[in-house]
Formats: sequence, structure tokens, C-alpha cells
Amino acid sequence: MTTLKDIAHDAKVSVSTVSRVLNGDQTLAVSHTTRQNILDIAKKLNYTPVRARKADQAEEKSPSESPVIGVVVAQSIDEELNDPFFSSIRKGIEKEYAKQGLSTLHTFRLRSMDKGTMLKEIDGLIVIGRISPDTVEKMTNRMEHIVFINHYADEDLYDCVHVDFVRAADRAIRHLQSLGYTHLGYIGGKEREHYFEGNAVIEDERQTTFMKRMQETGALHMEDIHIGEYSMQEGYTLMQQAIKKGKLPQAFFIGSDSMAIGAMRALHEAGLHV
Repeated sequence: MTTLKDIAHDAKVSVSTVSRVLNGDQTLAVSHTTRQNILDIAKKLNYTPVRARKADQAEEKSPSESPVIGVVVAQSIDEELNDPFFSSIRKGIEKEYAKQGLSTLHTFRLRSMDKGTMLKEIDGLIVIGRISPDTVEKMTNRMEHIVFINHYADEDLYDCVHVDFVRAADRAIRHLQSLGYTHLGYIGGKEREHYFEGNAVIEDERQTTFMKRMQETGALHMEDIHIGEYSMQEGYTLMQQAIKKGKLPQAFFIGSDSMAIGAMRALHEAGLHV
């Protein structure tokens, strides 16, 4: 029986790419020629998807059959390009899924989904990013198996994998202070909760932790807090603005790697040593 690995070998692409093409994932950045080549090879090798085999056999799924897993991404493609944090999570999921020999992984963009669509054919769901509880309920109709990544959801109902931003931010700030820096600045983005219709800005624990800690030590300077969007370009722009103001802080706590890279570029261009 033909497998995804056989098709991937002939098409000279990864197993996860084959899986996403055969499952009609339109979010995959692959050329039309490559996509068509995969489809042609699958047809030539008489590959039958797991779901089709299930329908033909008209019997319940056996314990050994690959489950159908959905991945819902809160961010748009443009947002992923601006902040690679979320795309790295998605790609990691796809890589591990293929590594486990599983074949039915469907990827959805929240804003591209029909508001009334329920994920009825999905056995389990992985949600990347902050999606409002009401939106999740509409989307899944109280699906049992859901894992949230980078989001605090109702932990009585769901499993969550997230960063403790309060503890991490506090440790970073205390580290800078232990090195003797007293005048600290902050550069960060806006944390958002996503809906079908759009998104809303919510509390960013990195920023609020920074402000609380600085206030406790009597060193909070609001003019040294710079907020934009979580992207490399915004980190660059915000640091440029801070440099133009003059009287730079001794050190900066920056909310993401991509913003930090942009900020360092601005400092280097200004002839400032990091």
C-alpha cells in the first residue's frame, strides 16, 4: 500500500508537505507546479487517503488508524511573516506529526473559516494563539480534545501549553538590576485575543510586569515605554524613536526576539554598542 513517505520520496518534498497538499491546505506556501506534481504522483501510485479508506470500508476507525487532527492558527499569514514565533510553532507541530507517521493534519486560519462551520470531522484540535472562548465554542461545539498553545484557556476543560510571562519578565528585569542597571526601558507589542471578525487588544503581561516592577523600585519612567506591534520592523522603528528622544535608558527589556533583532539593528546604525 502506498504511503505518504513514498509520495514524498518521488516528489522530493517532505512528508508534511505531501500531507498538507493532499488534505487541501491552502495556507501552505508551495508553488502550483509542486502541488500539482504531488497530486499527479499520488494518483499514479493509487494512493487512497485514510478518510477515504474509512468510508469505503464503512466501519469504525480502528485504534491503529491515524486520528484526524486540526490546527487552528489565530494569526493571518501576514502576521506570521512579521512575527515568526507563531509560524515556528505551526511548523514544529507539522514536523512532529509527520515524524509520528500520522497523515491527516488539517490547518485552518481563523479569519478564513466560515463563522458557522463546525469541525465535525476532526478528532482533536490544536489552537495556536489567543482565541476567545466564545469563538472556540462556536468553532468546536464543545469538542473534548483541544490543546491551546500560547494561551491560558479554561484549564478545567482544556490542556494548555504556555509561557509564564509574569515570572519570565520578572526574572529578566531582576537580572538587569542585579548587574547594576537602574534606568530601564521597555519595547513591546500589543497582545491580542482573536475572533472570527477580528481581534481586540488585551493585557500583555510582559509590559504590566515591567511597569509593576519598576514602580516598586521607584524607577518607572513612562517616556521609556515604547509600544507597537510584535515585529522586527516595529522593534527597529521604536528603538529609533527612543534614540531620537535622547537620554537612553541603560538597558532595555524587549518583549520578543524579533523586536529585539530590529532594536539592535537601530542601535548599531546609530553607532551604539550593545
